[in-house]
Parts: sequence; C-alpha cells; structure tokens
Amino acid sequence: MRNPTQDDINKIVCSCQAVTELELRCLNGTCKLHRLGVLENLKKLHISGPNYRSSNLNVGLLNRSITLTDLYLEHMTGMDSCDLRTIGQYLKSLENLTLMNCCFSRGLMDRVEERRSEKKQLRLFTTLKSLNISSNISPSQFLLLTGHAVKLTRLQTGLSCWLSTRLLSHLVRLNHLQNLEYLRIDYTSDLCAAALFLLLKTARSLETIVGAETWQDMDQRMCGDLNNVFRRYHLPHTLVSFHSQIF
Repeated sequence: MRNPTQDDINKIVCSCQAVTELELRCLNGTCKLHRLGVLENLKKLHISGPNYRSSNLNVGLLNRSITLTDLYLEHMTGMDSCDLRTIGQYLKSLENLTLMNCCFSRGLMDRVEERRSEKKQLRLFTTLKSLNISSNISPSQFLLLTGHAVKLTRLQTGLSCWLSTRLLSHLVRLNHLQNLEYLRIDYTSDLCAAALFLLLKTARSLETIVGAETWQDMDQRMCGDLNNVFRRYHLPHTLVSFHSQIF
C-alpha cells in the first residue's frame, strides 16, 4: 500500500488479522505503527518513509519478535546502534534483513553499544541468513549486524556502505562466515586482494563473489586465473564481474 493514512493502517489491523505479508510505502510522519504488533501471523514486513521511533515501529516489531522472518526498511530515519542491537537481540526468527537508504545516527553511542554487547556477551542476529545494506552505517554498526550472524548465507552491501580491508578482517575474526554462499560489495576502493584470500580461508562455502575485479591489486585477468585455480582444485568459489550482473 502506498501513501497509507492512519485510518488505513487501523483498518488493516482490525480487518486483516490473518495477513502474513505487509508493505507500507511513503508513510507520512504522523502515522503510528505500534498496532502492527497485534498481527499475529505477520512474517514479512516492508516499511518505507517514517521515523523509526516517532512512528512507534520499534514497539510493533518487538510485539512480533517471534513470527517476523523478513524485515525491509527503506528511507527510514531516527535509528541508531541501540535500535539495531534491539532488533538483533529480540527478533528471534529474523532471517532476511534489508536496510535501504536508511539514515543511522552514530558517534559515541556506537562504541557504548558495542561494549555493552560484549559485556553482556550478547549474540545478535543469530538466525539471520540474508543481509542487504545500502545505507551509510558505521564500522561498529556493521559488526553489530554481522559479527554473530553465523547462519548468514548472503551478504550484499551498496555504494553507501563503506567496507574496508581492515573491517572485513575484523569481521572474519568475529564470524568465520562458514555458511556464506554469496557476497557482493559495491564500494570496493578500500578492499584489496589480501582481504579476499583471508575471507576464502574461512568462508569455505562461498560460491559467488561479485565485483572482485575492482578490488585493489585485482583485475579481470587475475580473477579469471583464480577461477581456473578454483576449478582445478574443485573449490566452490567463483569470481563474477559487476558487468555480468543485472543492476
């Protein structure tokens, strides 16, 4: 539903109790979403437009923490590291998460949340299988999302998500990504060949790596040579160029 009003949302809650998938686009700033939490069968939720906290979406998500498997947040404002930690801690069935053009505040609280999670030994996003980040998040927020996502099979980051060799190395130390099958990183200017080899050392199920030809010290010819080596030793990996993908 596009441009829903508060009355539209209330009608959905009252008359569509059996709904399992819900998409609300271009929400205005006055809509309140906490009542979505009463939709007991809701598994997939796509929300676009509102402020995360002023819309009370955080309340609705917590009330559906057991059933929700897919969450797509687009053009969302008003989120920070604490909100990410809460989603990762309480949405126990979440398998697919997309953060598209969302605005995350960051700063001192990033490190506070990271230390709080470490102190409590929280394991966040442990059921997550697919993660797509096309938002400008901080390194600590990226690790918050991925550091304990041991079931992750698909990871994709857009141009607005800055990812460096150092950050990827830190991730591999936290999470060996043993179940990862697909990797696409669009912002590659701070990635190098060493990061690729470090990743392949632990992510042994990784089948598809998109765009490695744009990493530092890499090119199309080298990717072709590596693919020949992978085939020779019966390894599952394949380096796929950006040009071969449909954007």
